[in-house]
Amino acid sequence: MRFKKLIVFLLIIAIFTSICGGIFSINATESEDDYIDFPSEYEDEGPPETETNDVNAASSDGFTVASTGVLAGRVIFLDPGHGPATSPGSGNYVEHVRMYHLATEIKSRLEALGAKVHNTRYNGINHNITLQSRSAWVNRTTLENIRDMPNNTHTSAQISEINELIGIMDRVYQNPETDARTYLNYPFSASRVIHPSLQRVFEYQNHPLIRNNYMLISLHSNATASGSDGGVRGAEAYYISPSEFLNTRTYWPNYSFSTESRNLGDIILNHIHNVSLNGQNIPRRGNGLRPENLFIIREINIPAVLVENGFHTNATDRSLLMNDTYISMLADAYVSSIISYFDALPLFFIPRPVPPPQLFTKNVSFNGTPISGATVHINGQTLVTNANGDVSIMLPGESNHSYIVQAGNVYFREHGSVYIGLTDTAASVSLTRIDTTQIGQFVMRLYDTALGRRHDDVGLHSWANSLRSGGGTGASVAHGFFFSNEFKQRNLTNEAFVDTLYSVMLNRKPDENGRAHWLSLLNSWTPREVVFAGFANSAEFNRISSEYNISAGSFTASVNSNTFYQPSRAEVEPFVRRLYTEALLRDPDSYGLDTWVTRLINGATGTSIAHGFVFSVEMNNKNLTDEGFVEMLYRALLGRKYDSYGRTSWITRLENGMTREEVFYGFTSSPEFGQICTKHWIRR
Repeated sequence: MRFKKLIVFLLIIAIFTSICGGIFSINATESEDDYIDFPSEYEDEGPPETETNDVNAASSDGFTVASTGVLAGRVIFLDPGHGPATSPGSGNYVEHVRMYHLATEIKSRLEALGAKVHNTRYNGINHNITLQSRSAWVNRTTLENIRDMPNNTHTSAQISEINELIGIMDRVYQNPETDARTYLNYPFSASRVIHPSLQRVFEYQNHPLIRNNYMLISLHSNATASGSDGGVRGAEAYYISPSEFLNTRTYWPNYSFSTESRNLGDIILNHIHNVSLNGQNIPRRGNGLRPENLFIIREINIPAVLVENGFHTNATDRSLLMNDTYISMLADAYVSSIISYFDALPLFFIPRPVPPPQLFTKNVSFNGTPISGATVHINGQTLVTNANGDVSIMLPGESNHSYIVQAGNVYFREHGSVYIGLTDTAASVSLTRIDTTQIGQFVMRLYDTALGRRHDDVGLHSWANSLRSGGGTGASVAHGFFFSNEFKQRNLTNEAFVDTLYSVMLNRKPDENGRAHWLSLLNSWTPREVVFAGFANSAEFNRISSEYNISAGSFTASVNSNTFYQPSRAEVEPFVRRLYTEALLRDPDSYGLDTWVTRLINGATGTSIAHGFVFSVEMNNKNLTDEGFVEMLYRALLGRKYDSYGRTSWITRLENGMTREEVFYGFTSSPEFGQICTKHWIRR
C-alpha cells in the first residue's frame, strides 16, 4: 500500500538480523494449479566461497537491543534464492540478480529500523552457496543465541550438548556435500526421518526467543513447467506444515512454528498484492498459501516462508520485477509486512533474577568527621544518622539506589555507591557544600519550562549536585526531566514538545525550518527520545552547557526506555476502550481488553490494534454501509464526530473504487490520529 511505503521511509532508527534459504526446480504436472517452480531437492548452488567464512561474523543474539527502532531486537534472515550457477530466468530477466537486488533493498530498510539482518548470499550478487550451508548457518546462529541468552536456565550438560550441535552445523556448513548427507535430508528421500542431532537442534529452537524475535524469508520468482507464459501469474508463499503435508510429517512431525509461518506468508502476500505501479500489480495466485516440503524451510525450525514474488515467465509479472521502481516499492511492502507481523509478538527477553534484600550501611562525614543527626533520603525512606554518622537500611534488588543527604539546611550529594549485589555493601560519602549559582540556574530552567512549575529545594539541590559531582551531565539531567512521569502527564502536543526543547535545551525560540524538521519526524512516528537526542547532541546545546559551567555529555535513545515504548496501562487503556465502544458499540470483555492493552504496552502500534478491531469478524458482521463505515472511523480513530466535508470526501473515494482498508490507512496516517497516539504514549 502507498501508505505503508510512506511509513517505512519516515521511520528513522536502528538494527536487526535476516537470512534465508535457497530454491531449486522440478517439472510440474499439466494442471494449471501445479505450474510452480517447486524447489528441487537435488539442486546444488555450488560450494561457498572458500576465502570467506562468515559463519562467526553472522552470529546475532536477538535479545541484546543495542539500538533504537521499531524492529530493534528482531533478527531476520533474508535468502535471495539461487546463485549464478543455477539461476533460472526468462529473456533479460535473471532470478538470482533481481532477488538479490530486492534483498538488498529490504535489508537496508530493516537495518534503518533497528533490525539485525543476515543475507545468506553475503559475498555479493554472484555468491554461490548451497542450500545445505544456508540452513546450517541459520541453525548454528540460532543455537549460539539460545546458548548465550543472559540468565538462561541451561544446565552445564545442555550447554555442552548445544556446543556439540553447533560444531555439527559448522561441519555441514563447511562440507555441504559430505556432512549434509548424514545430518540433513540430502539428497532428498520421501521416506527419510530426521537425524537425532538435527532433532535436538529443532527442539532447542522451539523457544520463545525464536518464536518472537526471529524469521526467515526466502525470495524467489516462479516459472511454469514449460517456460511459456500461459497466462499463469501471481505471488505465492510456501511454509512448512506437517499436519497438511504428508512427506513433512514423515520426516519430522513436530515443527514448532507452522502457524506463525503461515501468518507471515499471508501478511506478505497481502502487501505484495497492494503494490501497484502504473496501474499494474502482482496479485495473489489464488489463495497463495501452500504447505510444502522445501529444503530451506524443512531443515530449520524457525518462523520461515519461501515467497515466489510472481512468475518471471509471465510478461506482466516479469516487467514489474525488472523495474527498479517496483522493486523499491516491493521492498517497502516487505518491511511493512515484517512490522505488522512482529507487532503482535512482544520482543522476547529474559529479565535478570532479583536477589533478596541486603542490609546496607552508610556513613556520612564532613571533612573527615562523622555527622550525627543528618538525614538520608533513600528508596522512599528518610533515615537519621546515629552518633557515628551511620544509617542502616534493607535495600531490595540488584540495582543502583539513589540517595540524598541533608545536613542542616544544605543538601548535598545524590547517586552514591549504593549497589546491592556487590560483596561490600558498606559505603560512605564525604559531604561538600554545593555552589549552585550557575548550575542551579540550569536546573531551575528545567523546572520552570519543562515541568511548568517552581522547583522544590530537595530536587533542585539533588540535580545540581549530580551535575557538579560529574555523576550527571546536561543531557542526562535534561532527559530526566523530559521523560519523567510528571512531564508525561502534561500531555504536550508535538508542537509544544518541540517548542519546549528549543526553550530549555537551546535557550531560544525555534527557527521556522528547524521546527518544521523536528515536527515532520514526530508526526511520522519517530520516538520523542530520538528527537531529544538530536537536541542533546547538538553543538548549540554543548555551547549552552558550557555557559552554565556543566558538561553537556551526550545521549543515545534506547528502545529499552519506558519513556516511549512501554506506556502504562492507565495511558493506553482509554485508547482500547474507545475502539470497543465506538467501533464494536459495546463494552469490552475483560479478556479482550487485557489482551489488546498488553499488546500496546509491549510495543504494538495504534494502527495495528485499530486494524484488529475495524476488520474483525465482529465488525464485518455489522454490514456497515460506506456512510456508516466512515462515520465509525471518525468516532473510533479520531474520537470525534465527522465534519461534513471530510465525510463526503471519504464516501466519494469509496464510491470511486478506493478500498475500505485504504480509507482506514488514510485515517491512521493523519496528523490527528498521530496526536491521539502521542497522547496515549503509543507508536502510531
